[in-house]
Amino acid sequence: MKAWSLLLAVFLVAIQTTGAFSSTPPVQRVVLRGGFSSILGGYAVTGLGFALRPGVLLILGTTFTETLGLEPLLALQSTTTLGSGWSVSLTASRGDFGGDYRVDRLPEVTLIYGRAIPGTLLHLGLEAGVGHFALSPTGANGVRGTVAASLGTSAIRLSPVLSVNLSTGYRQYVYSSGALHAAWWGSIQLSATPLPAFSATITYARQDVTGASPLLFDAMSNGHSVAGAAAITLGPAVTLQHSQTYDLIARTISARVYSATLSLESNQTAGLNWDDVARKVSLSYSRPALGSVVVSWEIPTQRISFSFTP
Repeated sequence: MKAWSLLLAVFLVAIQTTGAFSSTPPVQRVVLRGGFSSILGGYAVTGLGFALRPGVLLILGTTFTETLGLEPLLALQSTTTLGSGWSVSLTASRGDFGGDYRVDRLPEVTLIYGRAIPGTLLHLGLEAGVGHFALSPTGANGVRGTVAASLGTSAIRLSPVLSVNLSTGYRQYVYSSGALHAAWWGSIQLSATPLPAFSATITYARQDVTGASPLLFDAMSNGHSVAGAAAITLGPAVTLQHSQTYDLIARTISARVYSATLSLESNQTAGLNWDDVARKVSLSYSRPALGSVVVSWEIPTQRISFSFTP
């Protein structure tokens, strides 16, 4: 009951500051997704997102899991632009998901900065956040703090057909239990467009991790890989893509994906994706007036997942 009381207090403050129910708020989002989690078992989420005002979304619905049964879903998401590249976001939720857990955020506040550095090709990103979390069915709860920084470039033109992008960053999690979890990452991507209908990229990426997270959805792992991708456009309607990722740590191909995208009238798109390593097939459909739907089938486990994003 304490968690519900705290969430209700945040909700009431939002109502008072936004004048949410002076008129019926419009539905801005339809939430519909489901699948299988190793901890929660089969799960499904349904709900409606109401725009209380620009930047403030209230989600009401239900969640169902095999381990926890049927529960109400209540989430408040708010983003406020502060100017000069700064913004602050607030999330308060009860009955939502994160990773393989049901996660209650009571609440979580994040300060974000993102802006191109004038006179350069560089883009700087900064983030700092803190929030209280409670997990089900494990019962774990506590406070989590986050700081992060990233620096990247716009495409640096090397020739009429070649360009390169560089990026690096650092992220640090701090938990009230005393645990620390951090990662440094960097990547170099070389892009080539020798023909209008053909493009290719080669990406080298590395991530080094220290410490460990008590939360699955925060867990970061060491990574060292080289990935290649190519796309060819067959006329105005069909695009074929293929990508492979070689894991330099495991010394094996960790991903091999084939996909086809069909562009239809009125900005509609349909796609077919096959992951040869995970043995997973996905179908997608997108339409501006409707949203996007993705259905995936993982053949080895016979698990089906779906999501709908308006």
